[in-house]
Amino acid sequence: MLRIIRASCFIVICMLLSLSVAAQDNVSPLLDMLKLVPDNEQTHAGVPLVSYADYRAIEAARGIDAPLTKADFDNNTDKASLWIAATSGVMSGMPLNYFVQYLDGMQTAVGFSWFDVDRALTFGQPPSTGNILSLSGGFKAEVAVNTFEARNYTIENRDDVRVLCGPSGCDKGLELNLENRNPSNPFGGELGRDEPVALLPNNVIANSADYAVLSAILDARQGKEPSLADNPAVQAAVNVIAGEGTLRQVQFFNGADVGNYGDIVATDVPESDQPDYLPTYSLAFFADTYNADNQSAVVGLVYEDADSANIATALLVDRLQMAQSMVTNQPFMGMIEDRGGNIASAAVETDAATGKFIALLGIQYPMPPNEKQDGKFMASSLVFKLLIDSIYRRDAIWLAADFTAPQ
Repeated sequence: MLRIIRASCFIVICMLLSLSVAAQDNVSPLLDMLKLVPDNEQTHAGVPLVSYADYRAIEAARGIDAPLTKADFDNNTDKASLWIAATSGVMSGMPLNYFVQYLDGMQTAVGFSWFDVDRALTFGQPPSTGNILSLSGGFKAEVAVNTFEARNYTIENRDDVRVLCGPSGCDKGLELNLENRNPSNPFGGELGRDEPVALLPNNVIANSADYAVLSAILDARQGKEPSLADNPAVQAAVNVIAGEGTLRQVQFFNGADVGNYGDIVATDVPESDQPDYLPTYSLAFFADTYNADNQSAVVGLVYEDADSANIATALLVDRLQMAQSMVTNQPFMGMIEDRGGNIASAAVETDAATGKFIALLGIQYPMPPNEKQDGKFMASSLVFKLLIDSIYRRDAIWLAADFTAPQ
């Protein structure tokens, strides 16, 4: 009975808090990069659909306002230690598995350094992942061209874009050559690949080992095929995220890739104890934002109608409070609270530009201090990291939706 009352109260609150989110006057950096992501079947096969990180925002959140260098890390300076703490919860954008190698040799391998990368967006399914990098004003395209030509790359022109193709051609980027392995090269170097790379205007680089994916990126840029920036559900999500603080990172997922737990519920939970399913959602997103004093992990589910979004918002709170991790056997809310988090908001946002409704849950926790505690800097984004880890471990059953319902 208490659960029903609590859910009803949240439905009323959500209806009262329903807001209209106007379309943004200025294109956000995220939406600008999404214009290069083709909205096709191959992109939607990726898990996540899109993964985006803003490294300058990640640094700014912790007061890092000067460029770092390899020497900072070699000398273990406080600035380098703070950067490591700031990025400890980064789960999005380009993987940092080879960060040390990037510091050692990325400039030599590709003609620019890791710290020239302001933002990164990845999409698609390996090995056909697409990468889009937005580089700082210090990037020199001619230096990159000369560096690749020294590796026997050739240049193809596609409209106003130069495409750098490996010695065997742009269509051979998926071929492995472990004798050519160079982890300092972020474009397939860990596997010895000579992947094609496109130099776009405004210091943007696009890359994929799969030349068909890179070609689709260039076609999306020219409007020859739709991009995710044209997708109403993605547009609505980007518009809503813009009102939640400064964005550090975000991941978008097709709804079924997050909420389809039918196999687990059906086999592991008695029918009488099965949780109320969330209404089926088309898109889910998990955003990591901050303001002056706090950081937030924002969960959003995109719906076509207000009723489903209202029901989902109430159930999200209810189910998160009762969720038990199948991995750690701990209450999920307890793990959030251990990281200083609490549910700060639960509302339905209406995007006026697209007519979509977003069930939005905000989990707030304190911004770590920029001073050492017990000899070390505290890490950022830990609640966001917890949420993303739970998605990939299939440990977020509180997000289960009724994907058996008619679509």
